[in-house]
Amino acid sequence: KSSTGRGRVSPGLGWGWNHLNLLQMAGEDSPPPPRKKAFFDFLRGHQVNEDEVCIAFRDIHPQAPEHILVIPREHVASLNDIDSMPEGMPGTLLKAVRRIARQLSLDRRGYRVVVNTGPDGGQTVFHLHFHLLGGRPMHWPPG
Repeated sequence: KSSTGRGRVSPGLGWGWNHLNLLQMAGEDSPPPPRKKAFFDFLRGHQVNEDEVCIAFRDIHPQAPEHILVIPREHVASLNDIDSMPEGMPGTLLKAVRRIARQLSLDRRGYRVVVNTGPDGGQTVFHLHFHLLGGRPMHWPPG
């Protein structure tokens, strides 16, 4: 059952913790349950969206006026590993990204969704996550 319609967005939250270290902690192959729980408890205080499928929070190194990270609760190392996710979960995550974009009014002018995969793709945190970027014109090529 998806809850993508029940998340909430709280614009304007900013925070100074290094979320990359927290993601790496949660993204270990077999993170101890207390560490994973502590990670999600911390994010709950700094989130912009939460439901039973994902948590979203503002990037501490934003590349656009709106730069939100959307991460699944279930550990998946990268986009290459989505076959290990339950049936329909990848689509549910993308619907969550779209819902957050709408709630931030990014759908009016447009936005970009980025998934860095592997070393050449710029992936530094090995827990699947989506970058939702908006609030300014995007240019091509991206990087």
